[in-house]
Amino acid sequence: MKKSIRAAAAAMLIPILLTLTGCSLTVDGVMSVIAPTETPVPGSDLVFSDAPEVRDYLLGLPAGRLAKAFGPAYIRMKEFPHLYPDGIVLDSMGFKSKTFTTVPLMMETGTDEFSIYAAQDPYFAPYVADRSILTNEKMRKEFEFAKKYGSAMYRLFNADAPASMLVGKYRAPIYTLTIDYGDDPKIVGDAAALLLGSVHGIWIPCVTGRATSTTADFPIHAFDNTGFQDMKRMIQQYIGNFMRTGNPNGNGLPEWQKWMTAKDGFGSLVIHTDGNTAAAGQITAHETYEDVIRALEADDSIDPEAKDIIIHHVLSGRWWSGPIDRHFSHKEN
Repeated sequence: MKKSIRAAAAAMLIPILLTLTGCSLTVDGVMSVIAPTETPVPGSDLVFSDAPEVRDYLLGLPAGRLAKAFGPAYIRMKEFPHLYPDGIVLDSMGFKSKTFTTVPLMMETGTDEFSIYAAQDPYFAPYVADRSILTNEKMRKEFEFAKKYGSAMYRLFNADAPASMLVGKYRAPIYTLTIDYGDDPKIVGDAAALLLGSVHGIWIPCVTGRATSTTADFPIHAFDNTGFQDMKRMIQQYIGNFMRTGNPNGNGLPEWQKWMTAKDGFGSLVIHTDGNTAAAGQITAHETYEDVIRALEADDSIDPEAKDIIIHHVLSGRWWSGPIDRHFSHKEN
């Protein structure tokens, strides 16, 4: 375990060291200096060792300088890699493994998972900051394009994609949930509906009753309506039942079937509200990454130049964007 944790830590520290010392990784992973320096730069063999120099070097760095090494991560793998399949903490084969610790599994997502990350991207951030995104028709359409396809990919990444890889070899039941709340301007206002919607973290007020973190920017009364309260009650009951029994179903709740194969059968349970009452229904048409990419390519709602920029610079390099990155064969800038 000690070796595993050390390797994972080193994997995260390498890009930090590279940024701080002016180095880069070559294609084969060997560290090379690309910026002139008189101080010897730690090599990759040193970073992966127990050498005290690495620890002392990092602990001696000012916090402000270390933080800048990550840059604007925006959940991008380049600046902030997340997962380390070391074979101990995480299976080295990931979802391709044939053996799992199988316990009942529930995965949740929102319909607009990419909204805040699109808003924070440098391409859109100035228009979001001065709120011209709300009135500039061209930029609004481009934002809606990025939000739509980024969220579709992120949604799949959160729930249906891993479910499709697990089902058939995972012995315990799998349940996936999609929360659809926040994109109706009549309930939350135009700005929140556009820039947030069913934002990454929409589960927070649904589970805790408190609009914190990514949901804190909703209007103060956005979660007071009877429809949301009904939806919150429903979600809390589903989760409570699941935590107690491994099955989310219970008296008074719409039946939630376990996830079935990607070709047919039940998929995600979608819970939504019109502001008055909540409703839940389960989808049977399973969307795939390929479906999203085909729709993206066929979408001509924005001009081709803007579309190319968004595909290659806004939707790229995310932890869910592998299929897009491979399809369009680009390198993140």
